[in-house]
Amino acid sequence: MKRLFALMLCLVMALSVIPAAAAGDTENTGILPEEITTIEPEAAAPGPDAEPQTEPSVVDSGTCGEGLTWTLYDDGLLQIEGSGEMTDYDSGGAPWYGYRGKIKSLDLDINVRHIGNRAFYACTNMTWSEETHPSHTALVTSIGDFAFFMCYKLDYLDLGPYLRSVGKQAFSYCRGLKRVTVQSSPSFAAHAFSGCTGLEEISFIGGTPTFSSTTFTDCTATAWYPAYRDEWTSSLLQDYGGSITWTEGCHGWCGDDVCWDYDASTRRLTLSGSGETWDYHVAFAFPSFNRLADGITSIKVNEGITTLGVLIFCYMQSVHHIYLPDTLTSIHSLAFERVKEMEEIDIPASVTSLGYDIFDGCYYNLEKINFLGNAPTSIDSYAFGGLTATATYRGDKSGWTADVLRDYGGTITWVQIIVKPTITTQPKSKSAKEGSTVKFTVGATGGGLKYRWQWRRNSSDSWNNCTSATTGYNKATLKVSATTARNGYQYRCKVYNSAGSVYSSTVTLNVLAVTSSPTYVSTTAGKTATFKVTAVGKGLTYRWQWRRSSSDSWTDSTSATTGYNTATLKVSATEARNGYQYRCRVKDSAGNTVYSKVASLYVLKSQPSSASVAEGKTATFTVSAYGTGLKYQWQWRKNSSDSWKDCTSATTGYNKATLKVTATAARNGYQYRCRITSSERTVYSATVKLTVK
Repeated sequence: MKRLFALMLCLVMALSVIPAAAAGDTENTGILPEEITTIEPEAAAPGPDAEPQTEPSVVDSGTCGEGLTWTLYDDGLLQIEGSGEMTDYDSGGAPWYGYRGKIKSLDLDINVRHIGNRAFYACTNMTWSEETHPSHTALVTSIGDFAFFMCYKLDYLDLGPYLRSVGKQAFSYCRGLKRVTVQSSPSFAAHAFSGCTGLEEISFIGGTPTFSSTTFTDCTATAWYPAYRDEWTSSLLQDYGGSITWTEGCHGWCGDDVCWDYDASTRRLTLSGSGETWDYHVAFAFPSFNRLADGITSIKVNEGITTLGVLIFCYMQSVHHIYLPDTLTSIHSLAFERVKEMEEIDIPASVTSLGYDIFDGCYYNLEKINFLGNAPTSIDSYAFGGLTATATYRGDKSGWTADVLRDYGGTITWVQIIVKPTITTQPKSKSAKEGSTVKFTVGATGGGLKYRWQWRRNSSDSWNNCTSATTGYNKATLKVSATTARNGYQYRCKVYNSAGSVYSSTVTLNVLAVTSSPTYVSTTAGKTATFKVTAVGKGLTYRWQWRRSSSDSWTDSTSATTGYNTATLKVSATEARNGYQYRCRVKDSAGNTVYSKVASLYVLKSQPSSASVAEGKTATFTVSAYGTGLKYQWQWRKNSSDSWKDCTSATTGYNKATLKVTATAARNGYQYRCRITSSERTVYSATVKLTVK
């Protein structure tokens, strides 16, 4: 009694919110959704930290037609099971009307033939369950008046191929409804879709329906129709109370973000969009384009689509070719079931998962499956059930182990394909300083790859094979020691296998090196001292540096010094610069840096002069230097090719500022210089010559 009383109370409360006009059978109620109380959904489901949930329990159940039962679960699922026609309900609503606010999803048995009047009236929170989406009316022949009136959350309708009639206001005020596919040619009663303000597309695939003048009142949508069928006359393409843009073409949806289009002239079906297609997993619940199956001879799946759902191309028996995109990652079970005319198919490199029986019924003509990438990480053990075919895989791709090369329920002959190498990463030219090691690397694809690096001095020379003297000469990476001799050398790599060969681009080794360093300069005050450096490399820049002595830090020369940023530095010889040291920093365009050797500047007050005296006379050489505590040592050599030797006591003044030498025939042409030493530095005078007359 308590349960009966509660049910009666709920019914009275529900009826109290239904305006009288809506409860009647008038064709056009004129009711706006805002005039009817909306029942809010229950609280959100528990978060991830909630206690584990048990199986849903039954809230209520009963019959809803001859051979049909209904069950409502506490998770909000309303399940209609059985075979036959639902009862038509009056203004009191269906048996579950009192629970309409709790109903979140609808699972409609495939064998339901008629959806009764007011069956789901004002179920404002109800969507289709995963078990029936998207082909929720596959075998339905009629939909009653007000059947889905004000079902706000319905977003898609696929009205199956057997539908003959849609009652008045059947989908009125389903304002969340965006897309409708009509596979048959039903009659639409008055206001069938009135108030569906979110409606964007209506796709007509079958014959010509019959419309009421108010079928689409307040709707603004695009309506696709198969113009190649003569019955779609201009008189049929009307607004029917709304604002309808009629567009030629066979068009529909097979995923939340995936649409399909059929071109009757080329007989091609094209899938476009992004993400996954729907799974079709109940009997006769085929994609809507299956209505055109006999006309379709090829299928093109565009880039952006990642998953082909269960039974997506089932019974496409006239299709010869299916083109799959590089974005595809997963092919679900039975995806190509009974595509009988297909002889060969390419599986893109992006595919990582294959479901069971994906080629079920394709054993008539399918002979070859070509895998273009690495081995998929997931292949169902019965993926190729019943199929006898050749499966090819590329030798340059990974993962193709003996464990992967199995039959998967069929009789599969696996064949490795060796493809001609393709360069994927070209080597790059390198700049390096002398003495370092340079690496050139090439990237390539192809099975059984071999490498041979080659070199030449310049573009006019012939290529020579690198040998074992060069590290990695027969590998993907070549290592070369950067020497001055190799500056400007060119390199390339020949990549080859049994299918052919290909050459990489030519690259250049630029070696940064100082080939000639500056030498010390000894000159008198007021003169100009010149230091020069010679270097090789690419995009060279120069910066001269100086320091007072070996214990000081280096300082960059500035514009006050002529040629401070060129290969030649000119410095005014002053007493203050006596003993200064100079070097040049050389950089290349890659940022590598090398330094010249250090050269010193020796500044004297005066230099000795060459002497020409008669034999037997005395020649005098005098030097004058800056500093205190100076020590002198004169030196001599016979000519420029000899080494210097210290003068001894046999020569007058050999250790003084003035040297006196007796002019003898033997000394004709001798050269002299003075080494001057202080506590800070050693200075050499200019070299002078003795000529004996």
